[in-house]
Amino acid sequence: MDFNIPFMKYRKIAAYASLALFVISIVSLSFRGLSLGLDFSGGTLVEVTYEDSVNLEEVRGMLTNNGFDDYQVVNFGSDRDVLIKIA
Repeated sequence: MDFNIPFMKYRKIAAYASLALFVISIVSLSFRGLSLGLDFSGGTLVEVTYEDSVNLEEVRGMLTNNGFDDYQVVNFGSDRDVLIKIA
């Protein structure tokens, strides 16, 4: 078997495709920006498991009453598991 693939014949198409992808990514970054996770933006992630089902509004109220302003409280897994992100 003798394969002869003319790679250099398609060099301009590949260069234009690479340039187009580069421009699209730069435009996307300028409009949307980076979505940095907790690892890069700083903060604390706490996973809490309660014995019984927990009301998320009560957890949010406790956080607010203790001086935390920027947080997210969500269930994960079951309704006993709570994920708290504090920035």
